[in-house]
Amino acid sequence: MNTYYQSDTRWELYNIKDKEDYCSKMLVKGRFHDQVPDDIKDAWKTVEYLLAHSFYHWQMYDEGFKKALLIIEMAVKLRAKELGMSLKTEPNKKGKVFDHKLVNIINKVFVGEHYLFLKNDIDRARKLRNHQVHSDSNTYMGGMGNIKSNLMLAVNVLNTIFQSNEHQIALYQKSIDIADSLRGFKNELLVLEYSKPSILIDQVLDFKLMNNKLYLFLNPLRNNIKEILAHHYSLYPETICLSEYEINSKEIRGISEEGCQVRIYKTSKAGNLSTHQAYLSHIENSDRSDWEICVLGLKQNTSWKIVELEYENMSKSA
Repeated sequence: MNTYYQSDTRWELYNIKDKEDYCSKMLVKGRFHDQVPDDIKDAWKTVEYLLAHSFYHWQMYDEGFKKALLIIEMAVKLRAKELGMSLKTEPNKKGKVFDHKLVNIINKVFVGEHYLFLKNDIDRARKLRNHQVHSDSNTYMGGMGNIKSNLMLAVNVLNTIFQSNEHQIALYQKSIDIADSLRGFKNELLVLEYSKPSILIDQVLDFKLMNNKLYLFLNPLRNNIKEILAHHYSLYPETICLSEYEINSKEIRGISEEGCQVRIYKTSKAGNLSTHQAYLSHIENSDRSDWEICVLGLKQNTSWKIVELEYENMSKSA
């Protein structure tokens, strides 16, 4: 019997010391706002138990992920019922009634441009579930393959499904306004100035609004760009969180989480432009595939950072 409670040695590859350390690093708890139904919250508890017990059996982490994907389908149908939509088709000529296909339910429930990203995430989850269920091999990912990040994404999707349409429209409109404002900084060399030494910014990679704060994901000029390109090092964004933010044609300003003033502004100083040109020359003179690999990794890491922050910043109200 004790063999069921021996740790799976594969977790040692993640420098996990014991079950408490494992749970702090690998367990994805359900962080849900008040409008998420109890049925969803209770179902996610099963996910948590599967993930927790995978400390003893690596493969159970995949089973927890499969359960999470099923909960997303369950949530779509629950949301449809909340909105008074039938999950059944009208009787055909023979009087038979069938279940609506999930994709049709999704398209009926989530109508409008403000739901585009949510629909893409649900569709991605649906395809992942189909792949998991109909897999032609018996391999398991366990802690590999960004499953933990995908689990956090699943929690984010569940929260978004049960946010009000009004909330989604307001958030979408604010995001459109910020995107319009940030276009003025495209293809401009920028300076990030706050409590740390100022750094040069090559690009604003992305942004996200969460809890009335603006998160900016920036690509700084990297002093070791030659080494990065040669070894395909993973690149991560410089992440800045701003409250009381303002954006005008010349700069972005706000207050950091530490309470410091932050400025991101355009620069045309000769020394900065020279440094930037040298940086670009290193990239242009490198093998194009090396840079493409680094850029792809940067985009992926930025996307996963957004997922992680959205999960951590889940508000109780929606």
